[in-house]
Amino acid sequence: METILYQESQFKEKYFKCSNCGNLFFSKSSLVQHLKTHSKKKLYPCKVCGKSYNSLSVLQKHTTIVHSDVKLHECHICKKKFTKTIHLKSHLRRIHTEEKPYKCDFCKMAFTLSSHLKTHLKIHTGEKPFKCDNCEKTFTHNYHLKAHLRVHTGEKPFKCETCKKTFTVLHYLKSHEKVHTGEKPYKCNVCEMTFSHKCALNCHIRIHTEDKPYKCDICKKTFSVKSNLNVHKRTHTGEKPYECNSCKKTFSQLSNLNNHLKTHEKKVL
Repeated sequence: METILYQESQFKEKYFKCSNCGNLFFSKSSLVQHLKTHSKKKLYPCKVCGKSYNSLSVLQKHTTIVHSDVKLHECHICKKKFTKTIHLKSHLRRIHTEEKPYKCDFCKMAFTLSSHLKTHLKIHTGEKPFKCDNCEKTFTHNYHLKAHLRVHTGEKPFKCETCKKTFTVLHYLKSHEKVHTGEKPYKCNVCEMTFSHKCALNCHIRIHTEDKPYKCDICKKTFSVKSNLNVHKRTHTGEKPYECNSCKKTFSQLSNLNNHLKTHEKKVL
């Protein structure tokens, strides 16, 4: 495996280049994660216990927590351990407190991390510099494009160890795993409903605040959840991306396709 490090003068950013396909990454860990698409082998075995990992960062975390005498910083609320104080502080702010120091100047939404604010700002700027060569769809981030490409390739590299279900994106796997654990650490302060993920809580809170930050450019209708806006836009474009493999009928929503598929199941019975 060869990694090439070079600098793009316009942005003054360092990139890591995949020697197999030429794709660029902002960090070496992202490159290592990407390399799994070229090889199904687990690249990093632990020299102490022999357990293997797909990324160097995960192996290093395993080695530090399980095999070393490094002092770990434990969260006093959920007992999760971290190798660095800064990571513990970030965890406390994101998971257990309501502190959101990073505010959007456009819509006043606030975020726990500056990176989350930067991602959110692209909703307002409309910036989507990463384009799929297969379907022309554009994305705000390169990792979103990479995840999308798996829709075309059918690749699902992330597997649940409990039920063996596979996923195109690591985030989807993490979400799915909570089905088995039942973990719901995010609680609404208004109605005390609990959620598996912070984003689900944030969407739920808009029910109470009536905040609808996502606006249709065509009819100006607003939505509290971006996915609802995306579905709504298809009423204007006529787009029907979900196709039945049996009869080739197309649908604008996945739920409509799933309902339609049941009609074929009944015919078989």
